Amino acid sequence: MSGEEFPYSVTINYKFTGLETEHTFQGCGYYTTTLKTGCYAYNDNDNSVMFKITDVSDEVFGRLKYSYHEKDESTGNFRGRLYRDRLFGTFTFMSEGIESIREVAFLVKQDTLIEGVGALNEAGTAFKFRDSIQYTSKTPLATTDCK
Repeated sequence: MSGEEFPYSVTINYKFTGLETEHTFQGCGYYTTTLKTGCYAYNDNDNSVMFKITDVSDEVFGRLKYSYHEKDESTGNFRGRLYRDRLFGTFTFMSEGIESIREVAFLVKQDTLIEGVGALNEAGTAFKFRDSIQYTSKTPLATTDCK
């Protein structure tokens, strides 16, 4: 009824305890995902990303660290929300002694986080259009032991 398109059709059949009549509900749905606390990492020796998710409740909190070859390291806090299988949030980090904030997005795919890329606003701090973010990152973050 919201006008939103859903990728799946859903049918639920159930009976009340002690009754013979079966009831059926039909409608639309989408796949939900479970994001777990813990560490997710990508490492290819010259480039690494570490995301330690510390709390998954109404909001998602964690620590995020980007270390790219020949670039300044960015380490800071993540605060966001999970929308179905998409995690959106703000990354507040220190780089070259300056605090910065930018929006980041991840596709949650089983035990992997795939970072999204897309056009940013003029300040370079947020996505212009969330629905045009591409989750094609070549740096997938897989679950790993926290060190």
